Amino acid sequence: LMQHSYDSQLEILYTPNSTEANNIMSRVKTKLDPQKQHIGYFKAMENATSMETWLYNRSITNEKTYWEQGYGIVFHNISENTLNYSIKNTKFDIWHTNLLFPEFPVLGPVESGTDYVSHGFLALQIAIDEAYMEYINVEPVDWSLQEFPYPQYRRVDMFTTIYK
Repeated sequence: LMQHSYDSQLEILYTPNSTEANNIMSRVKTKLDPQKQHIGYFKAMENATSMETWLYNRSITNEKTYWEQGYGIVFHNISENTLNYSIKNTKFDIWHTNLLFPEFPVLGPVESGTDYVSHGFLALQIAIDEAYMEYINVEPVDWSLQEFPYPQYRRVDMFTTIYK
C-alpha cells in the first residue's frame, strides 16, 4: 500500500522499547520500506508520554506539507494470542476510525476515505498486523480493502439550487 501513499516519508515512533515490540517493528520497517525510501525517523521510545510529546511538538513545529506524516504506535499487549495497539498521528484531526460514517454527513458521496490509503495509515496498520503474525509463526492473510457505501441520501443539485 505504500506505493499508493502520497507521503514522501513517514516518521514512526513506537513504545514500549521491549524485545517483542522491537522484533515486530523491525519487520514493519522492512515491510513498509524495502527500498529504504519511505521511512525517515524510526525510533523506539521509553514510554507513551515521551512519544506523544514528540508527536505533538512535531505537529506544531513541522513546516512541511500536509502530506508529511508522523505516526506513534503504543503496544498495550503483545502475547502469543493477543496484539493490542493504538496508532497516533501528527495530523490529529483527520482520523476517525471509530466512525462508520462521517459525524456530520454531507448530502451524498462527496469525499471518499482515501486519506487512509494516501497517508500510509492502512499500510502501517497492515504491516503491524502481518509482522505480528510472522512473530507468532502464523501465515499472513491476503488483504482486500473495500470502501463502505454511503447511507441513504437525497441528491440535491447545488448548481440548480444556487442559480434558481
